[in-house]
Amino acid sequence: MIPHLAYNPGLLDRDAVVAGFVARGRELERVLEDIRSLRVGHHVLVAGARGMGKTTLLRRVEAEVARDPALRSWLALKFPEEQYNVRTAADFWVNCLDAMADAFEAAGSVEQARALDADVAALPDDDVARGEDALALLQRYADGRHLLLLVDNLDLLAERVDGWELRRVLSDPERDLTIVGATSGDALFTADYGKPFLDFFAVVPLDPLTFTEARDLLHELATRDGAAGLLELLERDDGRFYGLFTLSGGNPRTLIQLYSVLSRPDAKERDIEGDLEQLLDQVTPLYKSRFEQLPTQSQQVMDAVAVHWAPVMASTVAEAMRMEVTQVSAQLSRLQRLGWVQKVELPDTARSGFQVAERFFNVWYLVRTSRRMRRKLMLLAECLVVLHGKDAVADRARQALADPSSLGAAVGLLAEEFDDTPWSRAIEHKLRLKDLFAGSASLLMVAGERWERAAELAAAIRPNDEVSAEDASQVFDLVLGRGQADQLSTFLERTPFADRMMPYAAAARALATGDERQLLSWPVEVRQAALDIVRRFAAPPPPPAAARPKKGRGRRGRAG
Repeated sequence: MIPHLAYNPGLLDRDAVVAGFVARGRELERVLEDIRSLRVGHHVLVAGARGMGKTTLLRRVEAEVARDPALRSWLALKFPEEQYNVRTAADFWVNCLDAMADAFEAAGSVEQARALDADVAALPDDDVARGEDALALLQRYADGRHLLLLVDNLDLLAERVDGWELRRVLSDPERDLTIVGATSGDALFTADYGKPFLDFFAVVPLDPLTFTEARDLLHELATRDGAAGLLELLERDDGRFYGLFTLSGGNPRTLIQLYSVLSRPDAKERDIEGDLEQLLDQVTPLYKSRFEQLPTQSQQVMDAVAVHWAPVMASTVAEAMRMEVTQVSAQLSRLQRLGWVQKVELPDTARSGFQVAERFFNVWYLVRTSRRMRRKLMLLAECLVVLHGKDAVADRARQALADPSSLGAAVGLLAEEFDDTPWSRAIEHKLRLKDLFAGSASLLMVAGERWERAAELAAAIRPNDEVSAEDASQVFDLVLGRGQADQLSTFLERTPFADRMMPYAAAARALATGDERQLLSWPVEVRQAALDIVRRFAAPPPPPAAARPKKGRGRRGRAG
């Protein structure tokens, strides 16, 4: 079995790194293109939230440089993820020499590594002289090869040293140094003209994986490991994986942990709620430790952003915390630089919002916040399973809409049965909510003036667990297919189904207003599923107007 290390990919040997590298092929080729073209001094910054695969990508670049004979003019130097011993730029250049000695040893040049270690031990103590001598040793031992510095957490390194001095050396073509760095924040490439690295790097963003990429990742890992149970699960239970993928935020590190959960022998007996419980348990030690390292006020701001879940403005956070907006804005800017939060667009305003950058951390935090939020997330997971369950629900809805006579007969029958039961008696006898809901939905489709009464009835019944997400989604698809998005939106706002079927609540509002930007106000985990619904039921755009021939400009005749 190929080892899959979620938190320490730097410990894998080169063969394991190459064998286990499945996602991020496009980004790898983008970085290697510069190296193969000998674009020395073309510095690259790989940017992405925690867990997006930055460290693994750097390790994969190092492995490719070491194994490809066409790249023998390069020497790649890899470093620990965090270089805690760096105080000045000279310390970093000495770390480069240490990384070079490691590279010599890995290549079997033990004597060369020992000679370099001896020269490092003889370096002077003075920072300026130590830095210059270290740079000279780098050039001498490189022996004509171009040096590729693969630096993880480059933003933390830049905070510890004189950034302008670092830029000066890296910009000097005589030094023959090229950096491929990684960062989880944006401090190194924000538009701040007082910063040393503005416009210095070509930025390669690591976005969340798409559903197809995530599925291919787990499928490839399961194939290589011979995990037949997981392969079967991916084939027969697409909806379950879609729900887990959505809540993971497309984060490769989280997906690797999900792989370990889904490849266990008991995976067949679990549902998505059981999967989530095991995955949440796995990440708890790391998330808890990282969060507790934040200063107290940063923790409080993070709490407010995470609990809000959807993108939130600084003023809303300040109001919830009873703090000045300037204080909260300063904390949000700091958290953004460190990669904890990210700035996003909001609908109906020119101002930006903030959301937790690592989405599964937000899920984990909400589950630990309250039983109500935990229940809300589990209901969302159930809804996501149905929405991507081989399109069975959508197929049934389309079939019903395609046969108006059968739909009308079914609606008429249910409406007639429901009208025989007075509203008060239905509530008094607590008839099964599934039956009540079916009747309400039928009335919704045939009598627009009864929406409010149907909503009143649905709101009076509690709990709504007897109505499955599959039943509800089928009815909502029928309603949206009849063009009643506005009525459905109103109905959902007044009933428990708003929490239970959040993607439909978001989609109905966007369809009712004709504005997809309304989805920006919803949590990421709801937004994509809602967008899929919107695009399924949105009215097709009008056909383009026939091109009219341009009228030629006639010649002006002269007065004769």
